[in-house]
Amino acid sequence: MQGRTYKHRGRWRACKLLNKVRCSWQQASTQSNKLKPKVAKAQAVADNKAKEVKDNAAFKAVLLKAKTEVTVAENAVNAVTKTVTPIVASPP
Repeated sequence: MQGRTYKHRGRWRACKLLNKVRCSWQQASTQSNKLKPKVAKAQAVADNKAKEVKDNAAFKAVLLKAKTEVTVAENAVNAVTKTVTPIVASPP
């Protein structure tokens, strides 16, 4: 640096700073590119959980309807059994 003028020192500092900026930019880009797949995976997991919650709610409604229909059918079978049991036990 001894033979350089002030003008050269300014360019040298600017060049050094520019190299630091480029290095930092490259590191940030590398980290960003490494995180992109992780973000995509996390988003997919969140979407799956949301779909699962939605499907659970829909299934609960279907399950409740099915339980109601099964209970009605069981009651009908029990009523028929109560009516038929005496007839089967002692035929006319």
